[in-house]
Amino acid sequence: MLVSIGTLICPNCSNRFSAYGSGFSLTAPVLAFASATDPDSDNTQDLDADFFEDIEGYTLRLVGTEGSATVGAFDIDVSNVIDATEAGNLEAAFTTGAIDDGVCSFKCRIEDGSGNALSDWSNTVSKTIDATAPALSSATDTATGQTTADVGVTTNEANGTLYCVVTTSSTSPTAAQVKAGQDNSSVAATFADDQAVDSTGVKAFSATGLAAGTAYTAHFMHEDAVGNQSTVVKGNGLTTDSGATTWNPSDKDADITLSNGNLTAAHLPTGGNDYQGVRATSGATTGKKYFELLCDILVSSTNWTLGISNASQALDNFVGSTNNSFGWAGDGSVYRNGAVVTTIQTFGDNSVLCVAVDLDAELIWFRTNGGNWNNSATANPATGTEGRDYSAIAAGPYFPTVSMHRSNEVAIANFGATAYAQTAPSGFGNW
Repeated sequence: MLVSIGTLICPNCSNRFSAYGSGFSLTAPVLAFASATDPDSDNTQDLDADFFEDIEGYTLRLVGTEGSATVGAFDIDVSNVIDATEAGNLEAAFTTGAIDDGVCSFKCRIEDGSGNALSDWSNTVSKTIDATAPALSSATDTATGQTTADVGVTTNEANGTLYCVVTTSSTSPTAAQVKAGQDNSSVAATFADDQAVDSTGVKAFSATGLAAGTAYTAHFMHEDAVGNQSTVVKGNGLTTDSGATTWNPSDKDADITLSNGNLTAAHLPTGGNDYQGVRATSGATTGKKYFELLCDILVSSTNWTLGISNASQALDNFVGSTNNSFGWAGDGSVYRNGAVVTTIQTFGDNSVLCVAVDLDAELIWFRTNGGNWNNSATANPATGTEGRDYSAIAAGPYFPTVSMHRSNEVAIANFGATAYAQTAPSGFGNW
């Protein structure tokens, strides 16, 4: 570490008097740090040397030590700096050699041009030097519910303040942004907190106010007592629990009405013969998911569609009408981007419609009641056999979606909060 101590100046020199003692012709200077608040981690350590006689033409020698080692010795020529009739104060600044963090001490004396001492050494002043930032490790972030998470990190310093933010971006903010409670875009983080540090080891936070079924990452920064800031570290990321999935009252067409705990979706008569859709509350990008719909009332099998969509799929059109969705119609047609990609079994009133999606393999299976998957006796979601490839549609997350075309048509969803009417394939979980 380098410590520097700044340029010589002579403010208002005064207080002239002569005092001789200790066998020297000049009185020893009095040394002090220029500012009590000068940061101990700063690369500049300002010192004041007060003296009591005219020292024009002499040398002020400053010595810095750490333990028994000399880390710097400086001769400051004060010729033409001090008026011949005045004494006063010098502020000194220059660079020592490399020193370790720890206690560094300074003293000075007045010498002639040959290095002979003209005064005794001044008093010794000391300061604890700390230019090493804390080091963080082992960051963790774990969901504990729909809106909460436990996050933490290990620090190697026992002072200062630890800052934490939880953001929807996995990109780490800067140290300044973490301290300000912001994400990497300088927007307020979903969760931000800090705590005083008085010991090393694991430090924990309980994050609150998160959104259900949402991915987050925790980021940490430790600023020690003298302002050294650690590198920002982050956890591996978490996804909060989605809770019980239902139809989403905030993500539906205006002419869809929801009831039965938002599991029953009905096409209002005011909507006329027009496509009206609704998406589920929970989306997914990985894993194996299963859900069922009861086709409670179907008027037009051609236009009653269900399947998966991303958030960009318009809900005033059928599922599979664009490249943002993949859907199955009551007449057996399977749609992507408005075109029929295959034809499987049909369904009608009171049919239980089963949907299994392998999001990692990008395959989907449909069946009516307990019939064959994708209308094939050998198709099997559990073994990954004969699933319909939906990989060409736009990226997810994907949500269960239904669209109905005729007034009074009704779809009742089961996302796993109650027992399914049919058996979910092995390895497939609730949406």
